[in-house]
Amino acid sequence: LVIPSQWPYLLSLGGSKPELGVFVASFSFGRMFATVPLGFLSDKISMRAVFNVCSLLQVAGHLMYMVAPNVAALLLSRVIVGVGSATMSVCRAHVSRAVPKEERTHHFAYLSALQFIGFAVLPGAGGLLAALPEVSLFDGFVQLNSFTYPGLVLVLSNLLAIVTLYWFYLNAPEQLVAPGKRAAAQDASMRAKPGGAAEAAGAAADAAAAAVALAVADSEQEQEQEQEQPDWLALMVCLLINICFRGVVAELETLASPVLMERFQLSVSSASYTIGTLGSLGLIVYFAFKPITLLFSDRQLVAIGLALIALGGLLLGQSVLPLPLLLYSTGLGLIWSLAYPLGQTAVLSLFSKILAGLPAGGFLGVFSACGSLARVIFATLSALLWNAVGTSWVFILTCVYGLASLLLTWAIYPRLVPHRRRV
Repeated sequence: LVIPSQWPYLLSLGGSKPELGVFVASFSFGRMFATVPLGFLSDKISMRAVFNVCSLLQVAGHLMYMVAPNVAALLLSRVIVGVGSATMSVCRAHVSRAVPKEERTHHFAYLSALQFIGFAVLPGAGGLLAALPEVSLFDGFVQLNSFTYPGLVLVLSNLLAIVTLYWFYLNAPEQLVAPGKRAAAQDASMRAKPGGAAEAAGAAADAAAAAVALAVADSEQEQEQEQEQPDWLALMVCLLINICFRGVVAELETLASPVLMERFQLSVSSASYTIGTLGSLGLIVYFAFKPITLLFSDRQLVAIGLALIALGGLLLGQSVLPLPLLLYSTGLGLIWSLAYPLGQTAVLSLFSKILAGLPAGGFLGVFSACGSLARVIFATLSALLWNAVGTSWVFILTCVYGLASLLLTWAIYPRLVPHRRRV
């Protein structure tokens, strides 16, 4: 919601182009430092408690965003919101614990789709918010306008999330027991239902046997997980590819809206609708992930996503032909609407499958933290380059990132497969 209006809001408080990069990076800075602790914390305590605390932090951060009197307060509000939003590792850990490997990719796609709605689709709603009348509250302390309405919407959304967590959320199981063993044990449990007093003794024996079967299944699962060893090189490459995807999309979050306004003289509303349209196309990709995974493996989707980043970066960065709005939007769409949904979801799923018996919450927290670090660096660097030499070099470097990551992918392509238990 804040992407289309972040640049004019910053300008209204006396900000500059380099500070725009810091503004975008500040959100990821807070998320980066909170992601890993929250991930490991979710392995130790209730996931619901982590979600509730983070939602309260987001409420506080968005309230500060609405009343920020200067650039420093605005940046601090984004750091607080970043800390409060560092829950993706916890959400992904829930999926890893609750969903079998063979079904995990499209479940991760659904989870990522919800995140994608936030930063790529909802910017389109910024145009609607910009059309609302300006309102002054509390003797002018709170000014509701096109810059601050997004903060109000996000405050209300997080309060609703807290209520929803209380009524509907169930913590994930500690571990996912192999379906065949669990089913056999549960069948034994179902046969243990007593049918009358004469069957009580037999039913009690069956119930005891079922309990033992469940305990044995759980114990065998724990032993198998302890014996599993992940491919550390493959995990490291997945982290580097994740850095590429997350960093490149941070560049678009930083530059897409202001460049559309600067180069094509679009208003905040028009830039919002353009970005929201590209996000909606990406959302279609997310919800089509189940049939897509029937045609392509995770590693193939990663390679396709990186190739699309290189192609999109080349189109946007070349200076031979001036690009009309339609072609410029096409270049953005290759990255925003196709490369990121396909490649980022696939590398996340692949990382979770290579983890083997490692703690899901903690290591998916590392995965998210690396992505947040990439967002900090790429957002700041892109704003500095934009200010110094223009956007062409930003997108040429984007093309280089995509090609380098693609070469790295092909170098260890045979090892980018889900972990297989040694027998």
